Amino acid sequence: MSIKVGIISSRFNQPVVDELLQACLDKLKEHGLESDQIFHQTVPGALEIPLALDLLALSKKYDVLIAIGAVIRGETYHFEVVSDQSAFGLIQVQLNHHIPIINGIITTNNDELADKLRLLRNHGLIDRDTIGLMGYNSRLDTFQAVVGNWLIPQTKDIAIQRIKNAAYYDRGLSEIKEITIPPRPKDYKIVYHLYIVFTEDRDGLLEHCIKEGIEAKVHYPVPIYRQEGLSYLGHKEGDFQVSDAHAKKIISFPCDQHLSIEEQDYVIETVKNYFR
Repeated sequence: MSIKVGIISSRFNQPVVDELLQACLDKLKEHGLESDQIFHQTVPGALEIPLALDLLALSKKYDVLIAIGAVIRGETYHFEVVSDQSAFGLIQVQLNHHIPIINGIITTNNDELADKLRLLRNHGLIDRDTIGLMGYNSRLDTFQAVVGNWLIPQTKDIAIQRIKNAAYYDRGLSEIKEITIPPRPKDYKIVYHLYIVFTEDRDGLLEHCIKEGIEAKVHYPVPIYRQEGLSYLGHKEGDFQVSDAHAKKIISFPCDQHLSIEEQDYVIETVKNYFR
C-alpha cells in the first residue's frame, strides 16, 4: 500500500489526545501501513490544527490527513469558539486542497469525563494541595513561550538576586530560636525557587503572616506519597517519616527577585513579632 498519511495532534488535554493518537496509529498499522508512511506532528491546541494541516496539504505528499485533539466545555463561551472554528478550519482545508481530512477532535459535555480531563491537564490537582490523580502540565502556549524567551536571558541575574534575598532572610530569621533554617551545603548553588524554613508552630505563624499581608505558603501540607493520586501504591502515614515531619513544619516566604530590602525586613519583623 503506497498511501501516505499526515497526522496533526494537539498538546492541550494531552493524556486524552495521546490515547486517541495511539488508537489511530494502531488502526493504521492494522490496515497495513508502515511507520514510514505516517507523519505526525503536534501543535499547541485545536485551533492550530487546521493551519498545520494546510501546510501538509500544500506539500502534496499526503493522500489523507487526520486531526486529533480534545476540547472540553468550560464555564465560558470559549468551548463553542474552539469547537466551531477548528471544525470550520478543517472543512476549509479540504475544500481548498481537495484532500480528505478525518476529524478526530473530540468534544465533551460529560461532567465526569470533563472533570477527569481538567485534573489531567493541571498536574491532576483537585486544589493547590490535593492530587486526585497523576496528571500533566501541558499548558505552555505561544504566548507563554514568548514570555519564557524574554526571561531566559535574565535567568542568571534572577538567580543571583534570589540567592541574595535568601541570604538576607537567613541572617534575619536565624536570630529567632523558633525558626530552623535548612542546611545550606557549600558545594551547591541553591537558586531558591522557594525559600523554606521550619517551625513547630507552622500553622499559627502561617495564619499570622497572611493576616499581616505576607504571601506565606506551605509547599505542601500533605506529602506526595499520601496523595489520593498515589493511593494505589498502598503507603500509609509514617512510611516516610522525614516527609511527614517536613510537611508539618515547613513554611515558605516570598523570595522573588523583585523584593525590596524593606519588604524583606517586614517579613522578618512580622515573624519576630509572632514569637515574642
